[in-house]
Amino acid sequence: ILRNSYYKKYKNSEEFISNLSDLVGVRIECRFIEDEKTIHKMLKKHFNIKGLKGYFYNDDNANIRLELESKQPQKQKNGFGIYRIDGLYQHNNRSIKFELQIKSLVNIFWGEIEHKVIYK
Repeated sequence: ILRNSYYKKYKNSEEFISNLSDLVGVRIECRFIEDEKTIHKMLKKHFNIKGLKGYFYNDDNANIRLELESKQPQKQKNGFGIYRIDGLYQHNNRSIKFELQIKSLVNIFWGEIEHKVIYK
């Protein structure tokens, strides 16, 4: 945020925070890499009603919306793929952005090692 002067693009702190796509993170963990794809397919099957801007929802809980049109898995800087889905939680006329990741145990383990080596 500071290094890239990301905060300078916004008029105030409220606008800045409301535009952060990964302020809140949710992770679905699974055992095997092939399970990541299966879970992604299950999410697409459940969130099957198309709303605005590529966000899909389900009638059971229309407050949660997932952007499911992006190609998955997405390629990371390290060359590995990751299932990373932007989401919105709508409550009291406000939208809270979140990032949903689907990760197998091996990818969680690798991510922790990479984070420790690169960022610490």
